[in-house]
Amino acid sequence: MHNVRIDQLRRNPAHVEEFSAETHASAVQDDATVRLQLRDMETALRLLPEDQRTVLLLVGLEELRYEEVAAMLEIPLGTVMSRLARAREKLRALIEGRPLRAPLKVVK
Repeated sequence: MHNVRIDQLRRNPAHVEEFSAETHASAVQDDATVRLQLRDMETALRLLPEDQRTVLLLVGLEELRYEEVAAMLEIPLGTVMSRLARAREKLRALIEGRPLRAPLKVVK
């Protein structure tokens, strides 16, 4: 594939972008921004409770269906859905720097 791309560029050099210090600086800045965002995401994921993080990663990263996650973890489907909703909300709050909602208090 590399050789095919090189051949295409040789045949039609108009598609080749000229290298400039500005484009290089822009690319480096974009790369740094992406790395910082990934670091923030990883930190926020670590702050999630284990049960929520597990469900979030199985659904979001592994692309498993809710039913598959429920069977894998041996929990009800509704529990998967509520853990996922809580994990997403908490992750959003952590990334945006919003304060987390206080958990409900149990009154006896």
